[in-house]
Amino acid sequence: MTGERLQMYDSVKMAAADMRGNSLHSTNDITDHLDDAYGWAWLYNDADLEGETWVPIPTEVIGKPKYLLSTMGRCKAPNGRIIEGSFDNRGYKIFRFGDISTSAHRLIGQVLLRNQFFADCVVNHIDGNKSNSVVDNLECVTQSANATHANASGLIKTKRKCPVVRVNYKGEIVDDFESYAEAHKKTGVEPGSIHGSVNSGPGRSGRSSDDRKSPSQGYVWFETRQEAQAFIDANPDYFLDFFRVLKTTVDGVVLADYKEYADTEHDTGIKGICRACTKGYKPGGFRWFRNTRSLEAFKNRSTTA
Repeated sequence: MTGERLQMYDSVKMAAADMRGNSLHSTNDITDHLDDAYGWAWLYNDADLEGETWVPIPTEVIGKPKYLLSTMGRCKAPNGRIIEGSFDNRGYKIFRFGDISTSAHRLIGQVLLRNQFFADCVVNHIDGNKSNSVVDNLECVTQSANATHANASGLIKTKRKCPVVRVNYKGEIVDDFESYAEAHKKTGVEPGSIHGSVNSGPGRSGRSSDDRKSPSQGYVWFETRQEAQAFIDANPDYFLDFFRVLKTTVDGVVLADYKEYADTEHDTGIKGICRACTKGYKPGGFRWFRNTRSLEAFKNRSTTA
């Protein structure tokens, strides 16, 4: 390794997608092995953005010291690493600090708009874009003022049912539901999880062309039958591999190949296989992998170690 910078990615997820065909869990292959993942060394890009200013977050706000918040809506850990955060099912960015979770825009209101902030205020996105949490795009207003702004900008729409379609691991459409609520009532899957699956994958708003469709509770979800069928026709290999589970020796020699988690538990009686695939645990004295890409990544690490 020469130390020469070869590529810059917007996130660990995009780097993992480029390395291993967008395997859902291959982000761990990078974050857990920054020195040698896939034969390369990895560094977080923690450079400041143009015009970005950092301010300490008061300990009493998040229960932890030495965290920083920027005027560009970013958060930095005590070790200097940028915290990527995540998005909730409403599209708001969320930062997590141990047991405490808070939305990025409200945290910025508390820390950077202290002169405007009050306990019952709403931190409003001036341009209506929930993902734009730059401090200049935020204001602290009353509930009624926020509702007025939302109506004026067209953010509040007439309530309507959002239909949803469920597809199994064989690539078969198995259910149509009139709404997320009906799907939750009949399947037990939380609406937020369904929404996350519906809004994942290439072509969805804010997603890259390499983004992989995410499952929820063993199924993938779509807004319409037409969208589901188009995805099935265009991605036959997805359903051959995504729900697959490989049982191997500790050295990575394949002993069994299962189509889904339920088959593994029924055949072996071993619990916790899903977590073992993600965390690298070895229940029953075996290694477990979500798919062939994860197994290949493990073998690559073993040969370069």
